[in-house]
Amino acid sequence: MFTVPSSQRSPQSRRSTSALGVRAFKHVAVFVGTTTVLAACSGSLITRSAPTATAPTAARTPTPTRTPIPTPTRTLTTALSIVSPAQGSQTLAASVLVSGTSTPGAGITIGDGTLSKRIVATTGRWRLRMHLAIGDNPLLVVATKVGYEAGSFNWNVTRTLTPAQVAARKAADEARAVAAKATAQARVQRAEANFKASASTISYADLLGDSRPFVGKHVFFRGQILQIRQNRKAGGIMLLSVTYLGSGVWTDNLWVNYDSATTATKTNDITIYGTVTGIKSYAAQAGGNTRMPEIHARYIDLTG
Repeated sequence: MFTVPSSQRSPQSRRSTSALGVRAFKHVAVFVGTTTVLAACSGSLITRSAPTATAPTAARTPTPTRTPIPTPTRTLTTALSIVSPAQGSQTLAASVLVSGTSTPGAGITIGDGTLSKRIVATTGRWRLRMHLAIGDNPLLVVATKVGYEAGSFNWNVTRTLTPAQVAARKAADEARAVAAKATAQARVQRAEANFKASASTISYADLLGDSRPFVGKHVFFRGQILQIRQNRKAGGIMLLSVTYLGSGVWTDNLWVNYDSATTATKTNDITIYGTVTGIKSYAAQAGGNTRMPEIHARYIDLTG
């Protein structure tokens, strides 16, 4: 394409060109900032696409995952009811028929603390006979079935007595008490008789000389109380003279400890049965030490 230099153009042509240029620049001014831009180049129009501005995308907050709530499993409880007898009822009978209803097929167990009975309520109805002791009879009634929670009741039935039965029971109790006392007394008497039979007498001189071979031996002595001191409740100590010289004179004293109560007093003649414990030594009022055999008496008999 041939283009006439601007210096050779006519003034009118240059004005036309200038006007075109002005129009071109005006056209460019109108479209600045749009998606298409127009520019003048050697009298031609050129189009150029402008970059598209993209707004930044905001980061998405993750949505929390909801944990599913488990559906609770429902567990059934074995049905149980007691129809008879009434709670806290009283009866004179030696047994009672316990009856009631429950879930069909449930096992029914009734216990009184020492004995229990069981039955299967096939149709849902059940009954069991229970023995009753005199007085209160607490009963535990339990119903169980596979796949069910157990059902239970604490029941109480009281067995009472007629006036005649009360009197007979009292008499029987008293008779048993008398028999027990007699048995205990007989036991004590047998023990006393056996002890006295096992006791022997030992010479005073042998005991005083060397008591060691006789310690623990069962012995008995008869004599007269020279001194006695009793405790407030029971037991005490005494000096017992065991050798009689005649004319009311006694000598050779024993130191005697005793545990049981006695009515013996000073100058009483008694017989003691006991065990040799050794030699007792104590300070005498007249001065010096006094030695004598020591006996622990289990039985004291008044003889005069």
